[in-house]
Amino acid sequence: MTEKLPPAWACDLARKMKRNGIKGYQLAEELGVSYQYVSMLLNGKREPKKENNSGCTPGDLQNAVDRLIEKRAAKC
Repeated sequence: MTEKLPPAWACDLARKMKRNGIKGYQLAEELGVSYQYVSMLLNGKREPKKENNSGCTPGDLQNAVDRLIEKRAAKC
């Protein structure tokens, strides 16, 4: 059985989160979703929703990470 790899956008986002010290639970809180949902998206276990459906798109995740980075920078 072959294991599905995470999509490239998820790998890029996970690297950005790691470089900036952002945890999955922080991203989940920022988005108002569960940590489990964020984890499934970043690990390729669940597909993100399309723009017109409920749920998080890759753009939503990226924007939330950017907001968290800005908040962290503002505290310094």
